[in-house]
Amino acid sequence: MKHNVTFVTGLWNIGRDDLEAFKRPFDNYLICFDLLLGLDINLVVYVPDELKEFVEQRRSLDNTKIIIRNNQDFKTWFNFYDKVNQLRTDPNWYNQAGWLAESPQAKLELYAPIQLSKMFMVNDASIFDPFGTEYFFWIDAGLANTVGVTDLANLNRITGYMQDKQGKMLFLSYPYESNTEIHGFERTKLAEYCDTDFVRYVPRGGFWGGPKSIINFINSYYWQYLNQAFESGYLGVDESFFCILCHRHSEITHRFEISGNGLVYPFFQQLVNYDEVTARPAPVVINKPLDQVKTALYILTYNSPEQLEALLFSFKITDKDFLTKPQLILVNNSTNLSTTEEYQRLCDQYNIEHIKKDNIGVCGGRQFVAEHFSTSDYDYYIFFEDDMFLFPPADLHCGEQKPVYTDRLYNKSLEIIHQGQYDYLKLSYSEFFGTNRKQWAWCNINDSLAEKYYPGMDRSIRNQSTAPDTLCTTTKFHQGLQYYEGEFHYCNWPLWFTKSGNYKLFLENPLQHPFEQTWMAMSFAMIKVGKINPACLALSPINHHRFAHYSAKERKEC
Repeated sequence: MKHNVTFVTGLWNIGRDDLEAFKRPFDNYLICFDLLLGLDINLVVYVPDELKEFVEQRRSLDNTKIIIRNNQDFKTWFNFYDKVNQLRTDPNWYNQAGWLAESPQAKLELYAPIQLSKMFMVNDASIFDPFGTEYFFWIDAGLANTVGVTDLANLNRITGYMQDKQGKMLFLSYPYESNTEIHGFERTKLAEYCDTDFVRYVPRGGFWGGPKSIINFINSYYWQYLNQAFESGYLGVDESFFCILCHRHSEITHRFEISGNGLVYPFFQQLVNYDEVTARPAPVVINKPLDQVKTALYILTYNSPEQLEALLFSFKITDKDFLTKPQLILVNNSTNLSTTEEYQRLCDQYNIEHIKKDNIGVCGGRQFVAEHFSTSDYDYYIFFEDDMFLFPPADLHCGEQKPVYTDRLYNKSLEIIHQGQYDYLKLSYSEFFGTNRKQWAWCNINDSLAEKYYPGMDRSIRNQSTAPDTLCTTTKFHQGLQYYEGEFHYCNWPLWFTKSGNYKLFLENPLQHPFEQTWMAMSFAMIKVGKINPACLALSPINHHRFAHYSAKERKEC
């Protein structure tokens, strides 16, 4: 059975055997780690070289991904290593509480860097996603010290629990109202970061997680809070910063409350009440002749049959195949119901399937299209909004010197995506706000991805002018039409999608609040790890023209 969750863990010997007040033998950690490795779960394991064999002897590679990260790697991989070690050795910090000076946090140079890196390790695991799951959780290697193996075995039921939480991030929190600091983070200052008068609970760091899309989103905020606190001279552990996340982002976080002793086993015990949920299977790659594939063309419209009629007319004079070869499907978001009759007339005239929605928004409509297509027998689909016309035949070029017209655009573009088996094919090189020469995802990816893939670039100002060039790997031609393979981000402009590409971007980890910018960032991350394979035409056939305007207050994303 394929479970729809991946667990992430790691273990390093950082010298806790040598402490006096907080001594813990490393062998005790190995005993607990051994119990964790014995569970039948999908597991991403970060370990140093010396523990690789320990893991391999206890795990099947079918549900295990081992990532080597040696102790010394944290000195360069963890961006805040120097700052954290400067703070932990500062008497002004470790003298704020009697216990702190002898704590692992103060005495061991890798204690805080490893603890504070958990979020980044989970985020990375969710990006390369070795098992194709929706949920990702961190689980401490030593958690079996306080949670019995029988209770841990309930982890395969956790997706049933998470489905009740509507896509939120899970933390296990306990009451905490004493002391002048919280794990080394000065209490009144932490309350300011939390935007509250007083911090009354602390989330545990040994087990937490949630949907992949939320992890990618919240990871960027986590990085920002670390950076702000360290620059201001405040140091805590992961639980301190989880406190900030839960307070400031309560709309996307869920707290399971445990008792004041901080033990988390009650959460695992109550999971027995939930059914196991398996991952939705990914669609198979299309393996049929082109003349046997079925296609759909979706159009999103709002309060203007005139816009729709003008779009259909542009298909008629430019390439009639857009009208006759796919099944046309109208997603009607209109709030002005007096337009319904005229919409229906056009649908009858052009044999369009008419789906009426109640203004679910631009991106809400886009998500609906993805879900509708996934349950259909269509092999490919192309998506249009009602103001994205085709240029008529003309010997013209866009600002990037790409032609605006080619004959047989429908057939040629479908043949390109079918032969190349791309996840998606962008129809237009130039778009309203810019062109695909620039990597627009730069404006939307989080800081950790920006630093990882564009080290040294100034991240303080991110816009079209500062964006790096899109990496174009290959230039190809099909029947005289030029196109590119490379790192072409997703956007809501017309593009072809395969079943596989549609699943990866919209369905494998669906967003609770879909936005074009988030899909753009997600596509970039998946392209970088080889999970999505896109292409883009060296053509600009889309003439963006909205003549039936409406108030900006009416526009909804989702």
